Amino acid sequence: MELLDKHRLDLPAAAEGFYQLNGGNEAFACQLSLAEFHDFSADGILRWGTNLAVVKQVRSFAQFRNMATAHGVNTSWTNWHPYGKVIDDVFNVTPIMKLTLRKTKQEASDVFSFIFMQEGSLRWRAGQYLHYILNHPKPDGRGVERYFSIASAPHETQVMLTTRFAPKGSSFKKALKTLKPCDEIEVHEKGGDFVLDHRRKTFVFIAGGIGITPFRAILLDMERNRNPLNVQLLYANRDNDFPYRKELDALKKRHPEFRIDYVVSPNRFDEKTISKFVPDMDKPMFYVSGPEPMVESLDKILKKLGVSKKRVKNDFFPGYLWP
Repeated sequence: MELLDKHRLDLPAAAEGFYQLNGGNEAFACQLSLAEFHDFSADGILRWGTNLAVVKQVRSFAQFRNMATAHGVNTSWTNWHPYGKVIDDVFNVTPIMKLTLRKTKQEASDVFSFIFMQEGSLRWRAGQYLHYILNHPKPDGRGVERYFSIASAPHETQVMLTTRFAPKGSSFKKALKTLKPCDEIEVHEKGGDFVLDHRRKTFVFIAGGIGITPFRAILLDMERNRNPLNVQLLYANRDNDFPYRKELDALKKRHPEFRIDYVVSPNRFDEKTISKFVPDMDKPMFYVSGPEPMVESLDKILKKLGVSKKRVKNDFFPGYLWP
């Protein structure tokens, strides 16, 4: 945020420039308040042309870019505004780049990791995600694009995508599974705020199934940076075939302060279970990642247990059932 203060960015002028760049009143204008810009929330209002008759309030710049791109609108600020590069950096605007598959790795019976080499200088924070584009013949209604957490830590440099495959999966997942070494996939739009709050000293990570992926990156990043792993990981799965289990257990051996509690279905997270595993609810920062129903349920449970919203970060995975 120091960059913004240094350049004293005039956001109304920026919005007007963006408006003019994209065709004046036949396209749209984006209005962002300075407070919203500094807050990273980017809760602006998109004003589309009268022929679209849409006024849409968005919750993230990623959502803003998706809508704009769908209507053929240029969303890069770099080429027209004097501080456009600053804006793009703040909002994690990533140009489309190609990743090349190096290898695949089976993490569980139905879970595979895809490890990609990058041709550019992609940088990310542990816990963030990437927007993937995989063009393939006859895509189904869900299309050719997906968001996946980056399962690799930044120091690993290679991008790892880990996902679960269902018997009747989408055309995207089927195309992904057929990739061979040297095949390519496109990525852009790095983002997400599911990252470590270093002001906190203790953490509780709650993972459901494939929701473990951002935690792998965060834990390895903590170790790399020689931070104490004052983390309690509560990890639930449908069976004993936990993705990354060997890697996590090895991490625990290296760091005695790191604690792992595995939960297998039909056991599940509820008020009683959380209270049992975390007797002191007043200190830790809670991170919850997993299927959307699980995350929504735990959000309510933690609220009932007296955990304030400021001490909870959520990252949900749509399309997965729970339990």
